[in-house]
Amino acid sequence: MRTVQFTIWDRLVLTPIEMISAANISMMVFGALFLLNLFAARPFGLWDFIAYATAVLTGTVIVPVLLPFIPGKAFSFKGWLWGVVGTACIVWAYGWFAPPFLLLGLGYTLALPAHSAYLAMNFTGATPYTSPSGVLKEMKIAIPFLVLSLLAGVVLILIKTLMG
Repeated sequence: MRTVQFTIWDRLVLTPIEMISAANISMMVFGALFLLNLFAARPFGLWDFIAYATAVLTGTVIVPVLLPFIPGKAFSFKGWLWGVVGTACIVWAYGWFAPPFLLLGLGYTLALPAHSAYLAMNFTGATPYTSPSGVLKEMKIAIPFLVLSLLAGVVLILIKTLMG
Protein backbone atom coordinates (compact mmCIF):
# COMPACT_ATOMS: atom_id res chain seq x y z
CA MET A 1 0.00 0.00 0.00
CA ARG A 2 2.93 2.35 0.51
CA THR A 3 3.65 2.34 -3.23
CA VAL A 4 0.09 3.27 -4.23
CA GLN A 5 -0.27 6.77 -5.63
CA PHE A 6 -3.35 8.57 -4.33
CA THR A 7 -3.38 11.84 -6.25
CA ILE A 8 -5.81 14.72 -5.98
CA TRP A 9 -7.64 13.36 -9.03
CA ASP A 10 -8.00 9.94 -7.37
CA ARG A 11 -9.48 11.56 -4.28
CA LEU A 12 -11.76 13.83 -6.33
CA VAL A 13 -13.16 10.86 -8.24
CA LEU A 14 -14.42 9.38 -4.95
CA THR A 15 -16.24 12.51 -3.77
CA PRO A 16 -19.52 11.92 -5.70
CA ILE A 17 -20.04 8.69 -3.75
CA GLU A 18 -19.61 10.57 -0.48
CA MET A 19 -21.93 13.34 -1.69
CA ILE A 20 -24.69 10.81 -2.44
CA SER A 21 -24.29 9.37 1.05
CA ALA A 22 -24.45 12.91 2.48
CA ALA A 23 -27.58 13.62 0.42
CA ASN A 24 -29.35 10.71 2.10
CA ILE A 25 -28.52 12.12 5.53
CA SER A 26 -29.46 15.61 4.37
CA MET A 27 -32.95 14.51 3.37
CA MET A 28 -33.60 13.44 6.96
CA VAL A 29 -32.18 16.73 8.27
CA PHE A 30 -34.32 18.76 5.89
CA GLY A 31 -37.40 16.76 6.88
CA ALA A 32 -36.76 17.56 10.54
CA LEU A 33 -36.17 21.24 9.68
CA PHE A 34 -39.43 21.34 7.71
CA LEU A 35 -41.33 20.06 10.74
CA LEU A 36 -39.47 22.45 13.03
CA ASN A 37 -40.34 25.38 10.76
CA LEU A 38 -44.01 24.79 11.58
CA PHE A 39 -43.33 25.85 15.18
CA ALA A 40 -40.30 28.12 14.82
CA ALA A 41 -40.23 31.76 15.81
CA ARG A 42 -37.27 32.16 13.44
CA PRO A 43 -37.69 29.83 10.48
CA PHE A 44 -34.71 28.33 8.72
CA GLY A 45 -33.88 30.19 5.54
CA LEU A 46 -31.40 30.48 2.70
CA TRP A 47 -28.39 31.32 4.91
CA ASP A 48 -29.12 28.33 7.12
CA PHE A 49 -29.15 26.15 4.00
CA ILE A 50 -25.89 27.73 2.77
CA ALA A 51 -24.24 27.04 6.15
CA TYR A 52 -25.38 23.40 6.05
CA ALA A 53 -24.32 22.98 2.41
CA THR A 54 -20.91 24.44 3.26
CA ALA A 55 -20.48 21.83 5.99
CA VAL A 56 -21.45 19.03 3.60
CA LEU A 57 -19.12 20.25 0.85
CA THR A 58 -16.32 20.66 3.36
CA GLY A 59 -16.61 17.09 4.60
CA THR A 60 -17.19 15.47 1.20
CA VAL A 61 -15.02 17.52 -1.20
CA ILE A 62 -12.62 19.97 0.43
CA VAL A 63 -11.14 17.63 3.05
CA PRO A 64 -10.61 14.71 0.64
CA VAL A 65 -9.01 16.95 -1.99
CA LEU A 66 -6.73 18.73 0.48
CA LEU A 67 -6.12 15.63 2.59
CA PRO A 68 -2.30 15.55 2.50
CA PHE A 69 -2.03 19.28 3.09
CA ILE A 70 -4.29 19.57 6.16
CA PRO A 71 -2.37 19.23 9.42
CA GLY A 72 -3.12 16.30 11.70
CA LYS A 73 -3.43 12.57 11.20
CA ALA A 74 -7.07 11.88 12.06
CA PHE A 75 -9.65 12.41 9.32
CA SER A 76 -12.14 13.51 11.96
CA PHE A 77 -9.80 16.29 13.08
CA LYS A 78 -9.16 17.38 9.49
CA GLY A 79 -12.91 17.49 8.80
CA TRP A 80 -13.62 19.30 12.04
CA LEU A 81 -10.86 21.86 11.44
CA TRP A 82 -12.07 22.76 7.96
CA GLY A 83 -15.68 22.58 9.16
CA VAL A 84 -14.89 25.26 11.74
CA VAL A 85 -13.23 27.41 9.06
CA GLY A 86 -16.17 27.10 6.66
CA THR A 87 -18.83 27.58 9.32
CA ALA A 88 -17.06 30.54 10.90
CA CYS A 89 -16.85 32.24 7.50
CA ILE A 90 -20.59 31.82 6.88
CA VAL A 91 -21.54 32.81 10.44
CA TRP A 92 -19.29 35.87 10.31
CA ALA A 93 -20.49 36.88 6.81
CA TYR A 94 -24.12 36.87 7.87
CA GLY A 95 -23.45 38.57 11.22
CA TRP A 96 -24.54 35.70 13.45
CA PHE A 97 -21.81 36.43 15.98
CA ALA A 98 -23.71 39.63 16.91
CA PRO A 99 -25.77 39.61 20.14
CA PRO A 100 -29.26 38.92 18.74
CA PHE A 101 -28.01 35.87 16.86
CA LEU A 102 -25.12 34.79 19.09
CA LEU A 103 -26.79 31.51 20.17
CA LEU A 104 -27.44 30.65 16.54
CA GLY A 105 -23.85 31.43 15.53
CA LEU A 106 -22.42 29.39 18.39
CA GLY A 107 -24.83 26.56 17.70
CA TYR A 108 -23.80 26.37 14.06
CA THR A 109 -20.12 26.63 15.03
CA LEU A 110 -20.56 23.56 17.26
CA ALA A 111 -22.94 21.48 15.12
CA LEU A 112 -21.76 21.91 11.55
CA PRO A 113 -18.05 21.11 12.05
CA ALA A 114 -19.13 17.88 13.76
CA HIS A 115 -21.12 17.01 10.65
CA SER A 116 -18.14 17.88 8.40
CA ALA A 117 -15.88 15.70 10.55
CA TYR A 118 -18.29 12.77 10.34
CA LEU A 119 -18.46 13.07 6.56
CA ALA A 120 -14.66 13.30 6.34
CA MET A 121 -14.36 10.18 8.50
CA ASN A 122 -16.50 8.30 5.97
CA PHE A 123 -13.63 8.80 3.53
CA THR A 124 -11.14 6.82 5.63
CA GLY A 125 -12.09 3.49 4.11
CA ALA A 126 -11.36 4.74 0.59
CA THR A 127 -7.74 5.74 1.14
CA PRO A 128 -4.44 3.88 1.41
CA TYR A 129 -3.51 6.13 4.36
CA THR A 130 -5.38 4.21 7.04
CA SER A 131 -5.56 0.70 8.42
CA PRO A 132 -8.72 -0.95 9.77
CA SER A 133 -7.35 -0.83 13.32
CA GLY A 134 -6.49 2.86 12.89
CA VAL A 135 -10.02 3.60 11.71
CA LEU A 136 -11.53 1.83 14.72
CA LYS A 137 -9.21 3.67 17.09
CA GLU A 138 -10.06 7.03 15.55
CA MET A 139 -13.78 6.33 15.68
CA LYS A 140 -13.67 5.30 19.35
CA ILE A 141 -12.03 8.61 20.20
CA ALA A 142 -13.79 10.95 17.78
CA ILE A 143 -17.43 9.83 17.77
CA PRO A 144 -18.19 10.78 21.42
CA PHE A 145 -16.74 14.26 20.90
CA LEU A 146 -18.61 14.73 17.63
CA VAL A 147 -21.90 13.64 19.19
CA LEU A 148 -21.44 16.01 22.13
CA SER A 149 -20.55 18.89 19.83
CA LEU A 150 -23.50 18.16 17.56
CA LEU A 151 -25.96 17.88 20.45
CA ALA A 152 -24.72 21.08 22.10
CA GLY A 153 -24.98 22.92 18.79
CA VAL A 154 -28.47 21.60 18.05
CA VAL A 155 -29.67 22.60 21.53
CA LEU A 156 -28.38 26.16 21.04
CA ILE A 157 -29.95 26.37 17.58
CA LEU A 158 -33.28 25.07 18.89
CA ILE A 159 -33.28 27.55 21.75
CA LYS A 160 -32.70 30.44 19.35
CA THR A 161 -35.16 29.10 16.80
CA LEU A 162 -38.01 28.36 19.20
CA MET A 163 -37.53 31.41 21.44
CA GLY A 164 -37.00 33.90 18.64
